[in-house]
Amino acid sequence: MKKIFVMLMFSLLTVLIAREDSDYFSAVLKPYSDKFGQLMLEDRFEELIDLYDKDIILIRPFAPPVKGLTAMRKELKMLKDAGFHYHSISGEVEEVWGCDDQIFERSTLAFSCSTRKEPEIKSFYGSSFSIWQKQKDNTYKLKFSIWNLDFNPWAE
Repeated sequence: MKKIFVMLMFSLLTVLIAREDSDYFSAVLKPYSDKFGQLMLEDRFEELIDLYDKDIILIRPFAPPVKGLTAMRKELKMLKDAGFHYHSISGEVEEVWGCDDQIFERSTLAFSCSTRKEPEIKSFYGSSFSIWQKQKDNTYKLKFSIWNLDFNPWAE
């Protein structure tokens, strides 16, 4: 009986510590997430590059992966040149955890956008998973991001 009680107490302590870590890592990421969203809504794409790790990998629906800062700069320039504009961005962090020098984040996302070529505002929602890498200056940058739509945009 004593052994079962010790195991239960250890399990409870592990859950409480993990929850505290989750709160800690969420607080660490909040300023980066806030800045990311602000820059996107203000069409300040060239400033977004400062939030990406040098080895960034971006995987999204209907497009090939973007790998590295050079490719990311090209992608952001293409968005700006196309007149891409976010009208709204939102989401919920479902889970966040960390170890060593990385923070892992699983979230939902929703956004609306338009371009010069397609001025009608379109809305999307989906899920994402991101890895944030701690830098030498103790800041964090986005190293890996994958997102998908939670619906088929061509379905009737």
